[in-house]
Parts: sequence; C-alpha cells; structure tokens
Amino acid sequence: MKKPKEEIDDQQWFNDQFKNALTRFDASHGPDVPELQQFEAFVDSHKQETKKKLLKELVGELERDDEQGATSIHLAFDQAALGVMENGSEAVELPYD
Repeated sequence: MKKPKEEIDDQQWFNDQFKNALTRFDASHGPDVPELQQFEAFVDSHKQETKKKLLKELVGELERDDEQGATSIHLAFDQAALGVMENGSEAVELPYD
C-alpha cells in the first residue's frame, strides 16, 4: 500500500527539519561500541586474569589444612594408599600380615 502524497510530504518535511538534530542527538547519547580487536583483547585479558585467580584459589585450597593439620594433598595420598592396600598390593607390608 502506497502512502498518500500528503504523508510523503509530511515525512520529507520532518526529515528536513529534524534529521540532522536527531542524528547529532543519537551520536552524542549512543553507547560507544568498541572495535572488534579491542573487545577481543579485553576478553583475552579477562580470561587470563580469571585463570590466574583460579590457580591462586586452587593453591590456597590445597594448602589449607584441617584441624589435624592435614591438607587436601595429604588426604588424597592417604586415600590413594588405602586404595592400594585394599586392592592387595604386594609392595605394601602391614604389621599384622
């Protein structure tokens, strides 16, 4: 459906009167969108920071000890040693064997 001649003239008048002002308004109030390379660099930097933070937190957790002074690493070795003994390792001699 084609616009009547009057509406086309109204639209042209509106564009003539306000288009430049609206374009300037949009340009001054629109968000700044970073270039793709800037954005990718920001994301890569964030990933690196997050990895470093995760590693620090993991090390901190591994070094944290319980009320008996055992760390997660000690407990993992204890669990592995129990597993070896329960599976009948010939390399382990128990006092009651």
